[in-house]
Amino acid sequence: MQKFFRLKNSALRISILLLASQPFSLSAQKADSLVSKDDTTVYIAYIPRFSWAIGIAYSSLLAPFNSGSGYPDKIEVQAWIKNRLYLQCIAYTFADGNLDNNDYFNRGFALSVGVALKLFLFRNAYFIPSANLYFDDYPPDNDSRWSLTLGPTIAFEYLFFQNRFSAEATIVDLAWGISATRDSTGNQNSLGTRLTAHQYLGMGIKYNFDLKKSGTEE
Repeated sequence: MQKFFRLKNSALRISILLLASQPFSLSAQKADSLVSKDDTTVYIAYIPRFSWAIGIAYSSLLAPFNSGSGYPDKIEVQAWIKNRLYLQCIAYTFADGNLDNNDYFNRGFALSVGVALKLFLFRNAYFIPSANLYFDDYPPDNDSRWSLTLGPTIAFEYLFFQNRFSAEATIVDLAWGISATRDSTGNQNSLGTRLTAHQYLGMGIKYNFDLKKSGTEE
């Protein structure tokens, strides 16, 4: 009889040990599954179909009506770096958009370089905040000769025609930095500060392309 109880107690102990270890085993399997799923989600989160883009735009939709000419005043080149990060280089002209006057860039220009994030809103639509560094060369009748400024830009983009083209709407950009002022003779006088806005309610179109084999778009 004692031998029977010993065997029964041993079996009971083994059963308790097995049951006690079961939750830890299940938890480990669930954790492994979640980790694997999360890793896969991060890995396929964003791979653009095209790595490069070139476009033209109006820095403001009011410009054609104010100047009486419909030529765009912004040229942009954009390149994918990694994840949702892009490098962008932009050239602006301060001309009135009238090519017949041969002053399309003679009336001053601005060059900028910066980084942009492409954040998903819904299918084919993105919110694009960016930070840019600007160099402005002003015309002779401006109170500044040049300026070097830094600031953010808020824009939105919508892709169409199999992501080959995209329409971009720029809400506003603001930049602040240093500038060289002019004296009464037009020569450089001293250094000061300047607040600039290169774009407001702007609209443009971009052509997207790739220099190598394409991937997939989110």
